[in-house]
Amino acid sequence: MTMQLRAPVLAVLAALAGAAGNARAQAADDTAALRNWIQLYGVAATWELNSVANSFGIGTNAQFNAESDLGLPRHRPYTGVQLGRRIGERWRVELDYGWGRRKGSRTLGSDLDADNVRYAAGSALQSQVTLTTLRVTGGWSMVQTEQVEAGLLIGGHHVQLSRHLQGQGQSLSLLPPPPGASGPPAVQASASDGSDSVIWPLAGAFVSYQWTPAWRLGARLLFTNSHNVQWQAQAAWKIDRHWSVAAGYLQARHNIDGVSCFIGCSPRYLIDSLIQGPSLTFQLAF
Repeated sequence: MTMQLRAPVLAVLAALAGAAGNARAQAADDTAALRNWIQLYGVAATWELNSVANSFGIGTNAQFNAESDLGLPRHRPYTGVQLGRRIGERWRVELDYGWGRRKGSRTLGSDLDADNVRYAAGSALQSQVTLTTLRVTGGWSMVQTEQVEAGLLIGGHHVQLSRHLQGQGQSLSLLPPPPGASGPPAVQASASDGSDSVIWPLAGAFVSYQWTPAWRLGARLLFTNSHNVQWQAQAAWKIDRHWSVAAGYLQARHNIDGVSCFIGCSPRYLIDSLIQGPSLTFQLAF
């Protein structure tokens, strides 16, 4: 009787072991097959925006801080989306778009020249400043094991800063008054719009570590030069095969150097933007 029962039990155990092995192999194949991802992220960002205008290096420099001079809030979210795909065993490509907008108001303590308008001291100035970034990167994994992946990134980065200001002012194109004019133009309701942008090649590196089957730690560094640097570190929790959520910290500095009429209507400008804060990312892999 014992021998009669033992044979079916061993057959059932063998079948269960085979099914478990097939399930593990199928799970590994399924995980490997997830080669695409979509990430939605947000940063509880602290902002700082400074501008220095220089008139050919011989005039007076106009140093400008958007938070104190325009009344822009220092704390506003910065959001974005990333699309990614693995190519082959070690290659990847990513497309990342980020966006943040701030609105503020401030009573001017002195005249402010911006985008060809001189806004009068003592008047209320309404402002809106928007930062958008677009980044395309390709990556190659130099190290790739079950626990560790590390590699290099290369690509391009577009940064654009646009603004809208509204208040009581005079057109700088009419100052000084033309010959025969009775006097300077009257101070009246005025508005100005402007935009500055730059495209930089970039390079960087990334690393990730599979701490447990559900938890993965990661970090990355991107830079175009010493004034354009972004880094992020985060811990990701795998909810299921497709979904994961990550928490971390991001810091991004964007520096635009070129020709503009933003502040002081000077032909040379320097805009320095800093965003930093805790980040939250949701990822769908498929």
